Amino acid sequence: MKRPIPSFLLIILILVALPFGVWGTVTAVYTPEPQIAFEIAPYPFTSNTVLAAKLGRIVMTSTTGVIYTPSFVQISSASGAVSVSGLMKGYAGGDFVPGSQDFYTYSVAYPNGLGAEPVLQVLYGNVWPIIQNDSCAITTLPFYVDIFLVNMNIVDRHAAVGHRPASYFKENSPYTLPSNFNPTFVVAAAARSGVSVGWYAGDGTITDPNLGAYVTTDAPGGTGTTTPVIGPGAYTSDPNNPNSPGLIYGDPPTQPTTPTYEVFFEASQADFTISDAYTGKVRINTAKIKVLDGVEGQTYARDIIFTDSGTTNSFKLKSSEGASTISYDLYFETANKKVNYGERISWSDLVPFPLINERGLWIGGIKKNEVDQRLSGSYSDTIYVNIVSPL
Repeated sequence: MKRPIPSFLLIILILVALPFGVWGTVTAVYTPEPQIAFEIAPYPFTSNTVLAAKLGRIVMTSTTGVIYTPSFVQISSASGAVSVSGLMKGYAGGDFVPGSQDFYTYSVAYPNGLGAEPVLQVLYGNVWPIIQNDSCAITTLPFYVDIFLVNMNIVDRHAAVGHRPASYFKENSPYTLPSNFNPTFVVAAAARSGVSVGWYAGDGTITDPNLGAYVTTDAPGGTGTTTPVIGPGAYTSDPNNPNSPGLIYGDPPTQPTTPTYEVFFEASQADFTISDAYTGKVRINTAKIKVLDGVEGQTYARDIIFTDSGTTNSFKLKSSEGASTISYDLYFETANKKVNYGERISWSDLVPFPLINERGLWIGGIKKNEVDQRLSGSYSDTIYVNIVSPL
């Protein structure tokens, strides 16, 4: 005689459907600056001798609430000295004449959250730690990492520039970068605590997939892992050719800001009584989106894709004791809108922050006769939620 199946369902909601071993999934979103320009001492730099341009921001998160020992890999195109050419002085009393100066790519990470003391790194080689080579754990999520181009290579945000400080460059003048300047990066992270960067990554690749993995990154023009640092149309040195590698020292031409999207869920897991889903639907969660840097009065859109941890292209609860499964239906936005497995669902009419956009998630369609035929035990499923740009 079969025993009743316990009425427990575990649902883990994540942003990108990429399993990260048994330890969870780390994902990232990269937002390049819509226009890049040099300015004096942009935060977090404090010395007025520093001339720097912010290139973009990485926002990382994890389904486990922790990110272990993150690093950049395959970053040789963004590493080392970058020659910047334009009008500059050779000494304090000199004239502005054509010249060139080496700048360097910095990462500025906030392991304890924005506003806390950052960790600076100057990128070199093809693999470089975001925090440190030794094992570390980031538990303040989301984890923010900014990328800058700076006229020094000192790992100190309060440092002063000795050779060619900011005053040696001509304000409101264009500066050019090498014609082949096309920096990209790949983010990786360790799978667990106690793993250093060198244990899982070397020469730009993951050397041990049991100890670390690439981090899927949503970014304009990205491939999911390899991410362009410079956004499309972000160069400002030639307004008639926004793709030419260069930038202004001063205020770039005014352009509308590009919105960014912060996606989160009301709960990371939920349980319900299975019998409630025989004839009705059970609300299990709420998806929420903040539209940051949006224009008041305008609306925006994203696409959302639901899959789960199975291999059958359908939603199924899995037994913890064996291969037994129970089929179910998923509903999004309203309890009457059934989700087609793996298909894009348009989430339009998104309004800018401070308003928060919300949609519900329901479970239904569980058949009593199917449940009665299954072995007793614990059944659960992991639902993956992929948020992407509309086609």
